[in-house]
Amino acid sequence: MIKTYILEDLDCAHCAGKIEESVAKLDGVKKSTCTLLTQKLVVDIEDDKAAGLTAEVKKIVKKLAFENFSITYFSHSSFVNPI
Repeated sequence: MIKTYILEDLDCAHCAGKIEESVAKLDGVKKSTCTLLTQKLVVDIEDDKAAGLTAEVKKIVKKLAFENFSITYFSHSSFVNPI
């Protein structure tokens, strides 16, 4: 399953890289891509592990970016979304 998140006000390439790297380490995540230009985080995760992903992503973003960061769950699908 593919889940896409909008990371509003993301303006740091280093932060995007750290978010991508940390999310990729979560249990069940096959691939994580965080793009500064589009301010999107796209996560390919095993279907049975997807339920708690949003909460885990929010924890990572708060820890690595900043407290007042706005993250919006955008969509999910069973196919790969282009970034």
